Amino acid sequence: MGKTAMTAGQFKEAIEKLGLTLSGAAVLLDVHPRTIRRWANRERAIPGPVHKFLQHLMDARAKSAKATRAPKARKTNGKIKARGVGPTFTAEFADGVTTRMSVFTAPEKLDWARGERLAQMAWQSRWRAQYHKRNGRAALIDTVAPVPPAIVSARFEQDGKMLGTRP
Repeated sequence: MGKTAMTAGQFKEAIEKLGLTLSGAAVLLDVHPRTIRRWANRERAIPGPVHKFLQHLMDARAKSAKATRAPKARKTNGKIKARGVGPTFTAEFADGVTTRMSVFTAPEKLDWARGERLAQMAWQSRWRAQYHKRNGRAALIDTVAPVPPAIVSARFEQDGKMLGTRP
């Protein structure tokens, strides 16, 4: 075993880092709000699966934050140049939404599957932002966002040149 149980302080810190309220944590963990208060106030021990689940969510959030860093600049012959961001993937969805994003792939080897995945995630991110704006609160968990509509057209472009299109 070796690992100690989560303390009430660690539990409250995890809930805060995940941007949840105690009632939001109750919904996420599918327990009564009173149970959450008891865990937070040291009245009851926090179950191991809850500790593991919260740790998994925090690890995933940290990993996601590391993956979305801006590209670093590098020196070349005494001059600083920004690393190539890569081509831009533009996707148009059946509901009329268009997403554009840089895809870190070589222009010679366009990664269509990656571009489509990123476009779908961008569509879901917009959906969550609109949900928040309409309802005054964030959707509790990422899986709340519906499945994006079909992509009706997609293209890669870089520096004003069309690199490839798909209907």
